[in-house]
Amino acid sequence: MNNGAYTNLNDENNRHANYHVPVVAERADAQPVAAQPVAQPTSYQGGEVYAIPQQQGYAGAGQGMIPGGLWPTHLFACFDNVLPSCLMSCCCWCFPLARVRASQNIQSTIGSNYSTNLAIFIFIYLVLSFASGMRKTLPWLQYVQIVVGVFFVYVVVSTRMEYRQKRGITENCCPCQTTVWDDCFSSWCCTCCAIAQMDRTEFNWNDSGDCGAAFSDPGNNAANNV
Repeated sequence: MNNGAYTNLNDENNRHANYHVPVVAERADAQPVAAQPVAQPTSYQGGEVYAIPQQQGYAGAGQGMIPGGLWPTHLFACFDNVLPSCLMSCCCWCFPLARVRASQNIQSTIGSNYSTNLAIFIFIYLVLSFASGMRKTLPWLQYVQIVVGVFFVYVVVSTRMEYRQKRGITENCCPCQTTVWDDCFSSWCCTCCAIAQMDRTEFNWNDSGDCGAAFSDPGNNAANNV
C-alpha cells in the first residue's frame, strides 16, 4: 500500500475522532412531556388486525356520545348494581324507564316528560297486573293484556332505539345483524334487562348510595350538556 493510501486513512480516522455529539442544554422553563397511552391489544380475525375495545366503566348521565359506540355495561350484567338499578328494573320498572326517557329527552311514542311517562307506565303496570289476575274470571281480559303488553314492549323498543342514537351506541348485545333487530329481540325477550342496561349506562349508580334518587325526576341531561 502506498503512502497516499495511508494518508487518506489517517484523514478519515481524524475526522471521526474530531466528531462530537452536540449537547442540548436543558431549558429552565421546560415542561414535562405527558406519557402517551399504551396501544390497545389487537386480535387477528379473517386476515385483518382489529383493536380490542377497552371498556372503562360507566359513561354516566348526560356525557353525550359514548366513545367507541359500545355499551359500557352488558345486557345481562344486572348484578353489577343490584340496588337500585336491578331491583327497580324488575319490580318497579316504571321509574327507571321514565327517568331514562326524561334524562335523554326521548320523544318517541309518548314524549319525554317524566311525570307523564311515569303516569302512563303505572297505568300499564296496573292494567297488566289486573288482567293477569282476573283473566280466568273474565276471559276477554287476555286480549287486553296482549294489546297493552305489546304496546309496552313497543315503548321499550322505541326508547332503546332513540337512546342508542343519542348516545352513539352501535354495539349489538344479541347475535343480530342490525341494531333494530337487536333492540326488538332484547326488549321482547329480556325487557327488565334492557331497561336495567339503559339505567346503568345513563346513571352512575356505583358512585351513589342514595336510592331516593331512583324515584326522582333527573331533568333533561341531554339538553343541559349541549
